[in-house]
Amino acid sequence: AGAIAEAFRHTGDERLALAAYWSNGDTADGLGRKITEADPEGLAARIREIAARRGEAAARPPSPHLLAGYGLARLESGRGADGTAAYLYFGRNAGHGHLDRLNIWMFGFGFDLAPELGYPEFATSWPHRNEWSITTISKNTVVVDEASQRTNWGGEPVFFKALPGLQAVEVSSPNVYPQTSEYRRMLAFVETRPGLGYAVDVFRVAGGRDHRRSFHGASDQVSVQGLALRRQPSGTLAGPDVPFGPHLEGAGFPVGYSWLKDIERSGPPRNDWRMEWSLARGVNDATGEEGIRLRLWDFTPEVNEVILFNGTPPRNKPGNPEQLRYALACRSGAEGLKSTFVSLVEPYRGETQIRSARRVALPGVDPHDGPVVLVVELADGAVDTIIYSPPGREVADGGTKMDGRLGFVRRRGQTVERAALVGGRELRQDGL
Repeated sequence: AGAIAEAFRHTGDERLALAAYWSNGDTADGLGRKITEADPEGLAARIREIAARRGEAAARPPSPHLLAGYGLARLESGRGADGTAAYLYFGRNAGHGHLDRLNIWMFGFGFDLAPELGYPEFATSWPHRNEWSITTISKNTVVVDEASQRTNWGGEPVFFKALPGLQAVEVSSPNVYPQTSEYRRMLAFVETRPGLGYAVDVFRVAGGRDHRRSFHGASDQVSVQGLALRRQPSGTLAGPDVPFGPHLEGAGFPVGYSWLKDIERSGPPRNDWRMEWSLARGVNDATGEEGIRLRLWDFTPEVNEVILFNGTPPRNKPGNPEQLRYALACRSGAEGLKSTFVSLVEPYRGETQIRSARRVALPGVDPHDGPVVLVVELADGAVDTIIYSPPGREVADGGTKMDGRLGFVRRRGQTVERAALVGGRELRQDGL
């Protein structure tokens, strides 16, 4: 809040005054206070006046937004403790940045539920930073050929839409790996009711021999369905005989793997396995009694292996959990491998909003090189159909047809409550 207030001091942009007011807890108290100023309370008074004059605008965060220059897309419903949101980062991954192109976060009820590891313990050549906390495997993105991304300045937005009940963004960034011809992510946020929603995540990769989608929640308190897990009795992901901690490059395993411990492995999973994280006590002042959870439903076929491991966030930052539990969905094959990782991510408190979810198999369509159709049954009886199609593809399956990039239909019985089409000309479904 203080930095935003200083930006307002120098620019006079009232939007910055409102942002400082909101991020300071809906108050101007203490903003811009300096002993070197002739009027130490003057800046706070100006911000307070703007907030009062602009009324409700001071009490609301910005709407869903694409910050294309910075490289961030924000999809959200509600605010703070009464809201849920999904973010996609695609900005620079060099300098003080991390190797995290197409990284996503999930927020719910005032908590970061899939947190970035954040600022390192020490901003220097520190093993925990160099070998783990800035690496690609520590982020909610895809690792190609077990190596971190190369550095550059940003991805390219393909589309961004903020429609009633549906917000979506797609970004392409094949330049982070020299061997990839495609590296793109589509993230859609579907509102179930004001302040609540779920995300649909489609990540397409082409190139290389090994693709690993990494995802973690806000703690190591997890439950799992659909995975037959076997615990590795010792060591790290680098090997059962490799101890936890730093290792020099050239040690015979990928950089970072020796920082990943408490390993569990599953062979080829069901095509609809799930994993759920509980918000733990102490994480950003949580009591552990909030009943807040983050559920991942995975619909990626032909996964060779799922690996669970614990990663340690920077240990000198207040509010960090002791450990974060990761899920690594792994696919391998010949050079030029194509993968389409599909998942649904739902933050919820108390009772889940989703009764069931499934991916529809499209006849004659390669699930890793074609459209994606998900059917989501909500707890209130409504049924959502979400259709994603790669560029230049059409969907034609029984009663559903789409010429476009993203389609959404919500039905209650035979009644269509809502429908949307992004980047196309036609969306048909029986009765629509």
